[in-house]
Amino acid sequence: MKPRSRILPNKWGSHLRISFSTDSSAASTPTATCAQSPDSGSPCTRADGEPVIRGQGLERKAFSVDDVLVPGRGGGWASTVRRGRVRPGKWKLGNRIARGSFGVVYMGLNEVTGELMAVKVLSLHGSERDMRELHREMALMRQFSHPNIVSYLGAEIREEDGQLCIFQEWVPGGSVSSLLRRFGPFSEDMTRRYTRQALRGLTYLHQHQVVHRDIKGSNILVDDRGTVKLADFGASICVSDPADAGGGALKGTPYFMAPEVLQRKPHGPLVDIWSFGGAILQMVTGEPPWYSAGVSTPYALLQTMLERKGQPPPLPANLSPSLAAMLRRCFSWDPALRPSAAQLELDAFLQE
Repeated sequence: MKPRSRILPNKWGSHLRISFSTDSSAASTPTATCAQSPDSGSPCTRADGEPVIRGQGLERKAFSVDDVLVPGRGGGWASTVRRGRVRPGKWKLGNRIARGSFGVVYMGLNEVTGELMAVKVLSLHGSERDMRELHREMALMRQFSHPNIVSYLGAEIREEDGQLCIFQEWVPGGSVSSLLRRFGPFSEDMTRRYTRQALRGLTYLHQHQVVHRDIKGSNILVDDRGTVKLADFGASICVSDPADAGGGALKGTPYFMAPEVLQRKPHGPLVDIWSFGGAILQMVTGEPPWYSAGVSTPYALLQTMLERKGQPPPLPANLSPSLAAMLRRCFSWDPALRPSAAQLELDAFLQE
């Protein structure tokens, strides 16, 4: 199927919502993944039972339709792509690989370069708030440039059905979550290798005042050469943006949420450190933090945390002292006691 670009009237661009529908035919363990990981699930639960709630140095823009689509001829809105990446109409849509809260993800082929890519197809209907959130995500992704962050390649409107197609880097290895399902928990050496790379990407985001807010195994992708890339910026905020100064709405995945997020307090980059600790713990155990407690809602998780009087999630007894110490730093109840991403890169466990 070969898509074509479409000119759209201005008023249409203000109505966009990423809709969710269940697709039982999608592969439960895809052989590849992409910028919006196939492991991602519905706003309530993923297929594997994991619950989900749905700068300086970066050019700040008003979140308008211009951040997604640029003016075209005839006063409408035409597709926009990053120069040298994907040309309008010069690509093909392949097999579907995932369906979730973000829409549907397909494998795509760039007919100009011959490269494979991920194509996220979204329905264009819904609230202005949804549109603003999509603007923010795409405006941020367009400005990222780091080897440990999935690349945004452009966007286009399909003429035949008026759906928005977002082109993103294809990451053929799978997410950390999918690798854990296939191969079981990682060794500490492998965890160390992945953690170092993911931290470089996280440090880059924080240096540019971007808070990811949904760090977890399904949003950490691994290509076929073992290169790690952070993905899925749907919950991300820029702390230099006045609209995001309070931390925004409650978003993320409960098991990985920091206490201040669950308590709906203002928050910043250090919430990612707590979540990152959860992702590391997931790598070595195969399960998200707090999974053994049997809680799945933000309220129940907060109650569990409070009952433990600020203690971190249970840690396996067989962890090395250096890894256990690093996780305790990440899980500090007081955000001020957590290390920054740059400081965490220097942790003793990662220097071994």
